[in-house]
Amino acid sequence: MSLYISMNSASRELDESPIYRAIVLLAAKVMQQRGNLPATPQLDITFMIPGQFERPEFEGMRMGNYDHVTGILHFEVAVPRHIIHSTQAAYYTSMVLLDAIDNAAYYFRDTFNAHGVHFEAEQWHRALISLIDTANSNTANSRESTLHRRVYA
Repeated sequence: MSLYISMNSASRELDESPIYRAIVLLAAKVMQQRGNLPATPQLDITFMIPGQFERPEFEGMRMGNYDHVTGILHFEVAVPRHIIHSTQAAYYTSMVLLDAIDNAAYYFRDTFNAHGVHFEAEQWHRALISLIDTANSNTANSRESTLHRRVYA
């Protein structure tokens, strides 16, 4: 596997939230695409979901270290509070995935001499574009379903 998706939440109260479901769906879709992803380098993306009393100490995305032994580049993403219950949660997770790929491409391009790792961003994008299409279509279907319920209920 060359792409790992995980989440870190301070509370179990968000287990059924849209962001929780979106991350689980993204991880499942990534598992389906694992044969189409480049073997190396590997990416590890952890979504950090704020709870009632705890939140990440940063905003946005931050890149962790690159582990030469495992070949994994780590990312942490601080999920904004307004995304937790948003109908746009699936779209948000897919955009985070694209940002991580782009950031990895910049990182390996800028540090190629130090690490000797070639990152094929185009191959990653091609392999994962179906995930983004699925997330966008699920979000659109959710909006249409909500609109349908409002109009006909």
